[in-house]
Amino acid sequence: MDAPYVAFQRLAQRFNEMMDRLQTVFESQRRFVADAAHELKTPLTAIKANMEVALHRARTIEDYRDTLATTLGEVERLIALDRSLPMLAHHANGQPGHRQSLDLGPLIRQLIADVSILADERGCELIAQ
Repeated sequence: MDAPYVAFQRLAQRFNEMMDRLQTVFESQRRFVADAAHELKTPLTAIKANMEVALHRARTIEDYRDTLATTLGEVERLIALDRSLPMLAHHANGQPGHRQSLDLGPLIRQLIADVSILADERGCELIAQ
């Protein structure tokens, strides 16, 4: 084979490999942004719903305190998410992270408590099993 042709073939192969790596990085970033947006959506939606319910009609002071406590819990979830974003970014970039088991029971119970105000308003009952 002609030496310039072989050199050009190698250059083209390296270029294609570089483009593949860039595509992988871009896809990883896209997934990370989509995951982060999804994780932010739940607490923000709960905060908005709590505020809308609180403003919908006059409530007792205890109801307002409950709403504020629930909203504070959602803000704390957002803060925890903010702290975990760097770890998620490392994971999205293929860097190993620390794994641990997670009990989802408390999270599920908290989510039910968060939306129970809306459920009560609509005459619904939420049950976790």
